[in-house]
Amino acid sequence: MSKKIVQRETFAVNPETNEAVWFYPGNELPGWAEDLVTNPEVFTPRGEEGEDSENIVIEDSKATDYTRMNIAQLDELLEERGLNGEGKKQDKIDRLKAHDGATG
Repeated sequence: MSKKIVQRETFAVNPETNEAVWFYPGNELPGWAEDLVTNPEVFTPRGEEGEDSENIVIEDSKATDYTRMNIAQLDELLEERGLNGEGKKQDKIDRLKAHDGATG
């Protein structure tokens, strides 16, 4: 199996620890994350994406469980997506889920 090297920041939730693990450009995905990180843009260097690729959408084989993330992680995702970061944790989760559904 070929090595998957991340070209853009992304994360996956480790099924063994239930913790979000961030990957940065140049990182090799561990075996457990290869089936979770499926968005091809994550593996395309910035500037080489297609014309219709304005936003990076992190896709995985299962819906992201935002409830397991801390406020800082949620705020980072909201900022990356250009969404309002105000409110309580559940407000932020609802905003991310609505965005996922709209871009899905």
